[in-house]
Amino acid sequence: MADTYDFKCPTCKARGGFEEVMVNVVVTSEVTLGMDGIVHYDDQTNEHGSIEQYQCSACGETLLDADGDVIDGHDELFEWFKRHTDG
Repeated sequence: MADTYDFKCPTCKARGGFEEVMVNVVVTSEVTLGMDGIVHYDDQTNEHGSIEQYQCSACGETLLDADGDVIDGHDELFEWFKRHTDG
């Protein structure tokens, strides 16, 4: 895997995780049912849909571009990271 940017939330200052939130997505996963009644999920496949936003995994703060608009694409996300990190 290529080098990656380190995420630091500008709101809560948490480091590490951010999430891509998608809408209108078809998600499929092979499942098994345990003897205890718990469903166990295998790898997921995502089809269709679109990105609604990126957000901090810790506090849910939505990432915004320089104009204050919600980031909903890879190019905008890349620009956000270039503005908010030293890497």
